[in-house]
Amino acid sequence: MATVKYSIQALDELPGVGKATIAKLNEAGIETLEDLEGLDVDDLIEIGISKATAKKIIRAFSSIREIQTMTADKVDEIEKKKRYLKTFTDLDELLGGGFKESYLYEFYGQFATGKSEVGHTLAVRAQLPEEHGGLNGKVVFIDTENTFSTKRVKEIASYVLQKHKIQGHPDQFLKNIIVARTFTSTDLYSFVMSTLPRLVKENPDIRLIIIDSVTAPFRAEYTDLNELPKRQKKLGEILMKLHELAVGMFDGNYRVIYYTNQVATRIGPFINPAASETHVGGNILGHRAQYRVYLKKSRENLRIARLVDAHDLPTQEVLFKIGPGGIMPAKLR
Repeated sequence: MATVKYSIQALDELPGVGKATIAKLNEAGIETLEDLEGLDVDDLIEIGISKATAKKIIRAFSSIREIQTMTADKVDEIEKKKRYLKTFTDLDELLGGGFKESYLYEFYGQFATGKSEVGHTLAVRAQLPEEHGGLNGKVVFIDTENTFSTKRVKEIASYVLQKHKIQGHPDQFLKNIIVARTFTSTDLYSFVMSTLPRLVKENPDIRLIIIDSVTAPFRAEYTDLNELPKRQKKLGEILMKLHELAVGMFDGNYRVIYYTNQVATRIGPFINPAASETHVGGNILGHRAQYRVYLKKSRENLRIARLVDAHDLPTQEVLFKIGPGGIMPAKLR
């Protein structure tokens, strides 16, 4: 369902956008009207456009956007048609049926709590037919911590094929995963804001986008408190773009967005030790994902998943285990 339309078709139809301005915009990766979404005057000034021209562009861009509206019963009708990406673990119950199209899911926790395992499992299962809990689509895996493993994908795929009695070879799952390694915040920002929207247009069957992890490069590079506002602004813009892609704002195709996050420890005399860990990124991240899940270790290969925040579900916990099939039921089914 496309939610935004424009009354013009191209950047050069905007007032104040001549050849020189087009060249600067293109150099910054802004090639279509959609690329202007989420940007402000300061962003355009940063790429070399004068303040007066930047103001004129943003003002004109706002005036040509047409936001689609509909009655709530139509929204309900559309909501019922959205598909769930299933893991066949208790995570599905925790999330109200699975990972639902058009929503953002943030999973956070310490190292080795299963965040990457969830990502690899989803990357395999998203490719399965709908009757097996999949979305019958391709995957984009944005790797910022060198966590993506082709070996793990093939191991999980081999298990899943056998479990669901599907004919195929594990290697075929690798062909449907587009991997981007973005180890710096600049690379991550550029990829999500410019490359990813074009990639989605070229591959309309992309149904799952994974970032593991969204905060790692920012946390490593932005260590000065004076740079915190800049860091938060960049993170906010990344999440806004992911939201636009999830709801199919421009092409009508819904997608599941899964990203991982790290944790920080809160210290103080009045902090409950059981709740001392909090996600990195502050309110910018806390308010963007529709479903936020905290992962922690249990015994051996068991993990605890706690739904911390959701717009339509209560807080609760479930168990899952990590095994040959990626994330698996804590108990045999």
